[in-house]
Amino acid sequence: MFRLWALFLLFMPAFAPLFGQRGVSFRETLEVEGMMKNYIQTNRATSFLKGWRVQILSTTDRERMEQVRNSFRAQYPYLALSWVHNRPYYMLRAGAFTDKLEAMRLQQFLRPYYPSAYLIQDTEIEPAQLLGSIN
Repeated sequence: MFRLWALFLLFMPAFAPLFGQRGVSFRETLEVEGMMKNYIQTNRATSFLKGWRVQILSTTDRERMEQVRNSFRAQYPYLALSWVHNRPYYMLRAGAFTDKLEAMRLQQFLRPYYPSAYLIQDTEIEPAQLLGSIN
């Protein structure tokens, strides 16, 4: 039965001229149209995304953080890297993912080199970092 419906849906556009139809059109109510416009405006105004990073270092020593940051960038120039200062700690975070599983893969890859690496949720990921841009 499913195959019959699938075939009907697949070939329906080919038979539309026989029935005098040129296509399918939808009319939105004013409420739905307003909601969609609001949704689009909200998404365009949002400059950050929620996602995951791998924290590879947390230290009170800024020089140590900068050394590890420079070493990491030299070794992995293609990975996004950011640092956060929440007094008194400097935290170094690698990667930018919307999918937790992808962040876990990076964590497992980095764990031999950074044994204290763990996942953190980040609410301020720039979309460009998800596309592979380096900051």
